[in-house]
Amino acid sequence: MANSGTKNAVMVVIAVGALVGGIYGLSRGVEGRPAPQEDKLQHFVDAGTVESASPVGVTMTVKEFNRHMRESEPIVLSNGSRDIMPAGICPTDGRYYALVGHAQMPSNCPHCDTDLSGYDVNGQPSR
Repeated sequence: MANSGTKNAVMVVIAVGALVGGIYGLSRGVEGRPAPQEDKLQHFVDAGTVESASPVGVTMTVKEFNRHMRESEPIVLSNGSRDIMPAGICPTDGRYYALVGHAQMPSNCPHCDTDLSGYDVNGQPSR
């Protein structure tokens, strides 16, 4: 029979091997696959035009937004503005509207007064 020191050494080797194998398997299993949330769309609107008849905005994926933040690259809208705020898109007229509070949708579109209940920030029916 093996002594307890040998048994403990064998157990440690098995545990370390299992840990390394598990980490390797996990890293190989998700490699190259973007996280589902990275494909979600985010909308931003120019704070200076949000209340105008033609608000200027931009839509990008979470992955694109994170790249801008990681590289300290400002998001510049088509009108040259960098003063952006989180937004949604109206399901009726397609215009950007500002999200309120902690990124909450207003009850109605501020442009056309469409009831936004039952819709998500992309202007699509909620599930």
